[in-house]
Amino acid sequence: MSYFKTLLFVQEFKPERFEEDKHHEMDPYSFVPFSAGPRNCIGQAFAQHEEKVLIARIVNRFEISLDPDHKVEHFMEVVMRAKNGIMVNFKERS
Repeated sequence: MSYFKTLLFVQEFKPERFEEDKHHEMDPYSFVPFSAGPRNCIGQAFAQHEEKVLIARIVNRFEISLDPDHKVEHFMEVVMRAKNGIMVNFKERS
């Protein structure tokens, strides 16, 4: 019975684990519902396909341009990112 209690404790969802950059420190196998490997989330592929369709529909419907008043600062990690995000304007296509 103690193994079952321990297993439930390990899988407990704590949103503070994902605040700021804490998720970079996590092992991909540490949070079971969304972990990597054979036990990853069964809806992960569906969610990624749904995301691609949503982005394609937004790009099809709107003209997207950079906000000229926002300065983009590069931030190097494993991949290059914008330090303060990238501000864009959406204009509905006619």
